[in-house]
This record gives sequence, structure tokens and C-alpha cells, in this order.
Amino acid sequence: MLEKSPLVVGLVRKGYEVLLCDDPIDEYVFNVLREYEGKVLNY
Repeated sequence: MLEKSPLVVGLVRKGYEVLLCDDPIDEYVFNVLREYEGKVLNY
């Protein structure tokens, strides 16, 4: 359902990679993890 969001669809069309994080642990992980495989994670 999230992947069909107009916001997500628009970002993907512009060439952005979108991570859909809806698990409660994701908030913790992104507070600790700032970079992955050479890519800076922005949220």
C-alpha cells in the first residue's frame, strides 16, 4: 500500500530510491545508521 502512495510514486519517477520502513525497529536503526554501502541515509 505504501509503495502506491502519490508521494512515493513521484519520488521514484524522479529517480530517487525510496525505503519503506514501517517496522517499529526502523526508527531506532535509522537513528544509529547514517550511511549504508556508501550512501548517506536521509530521513
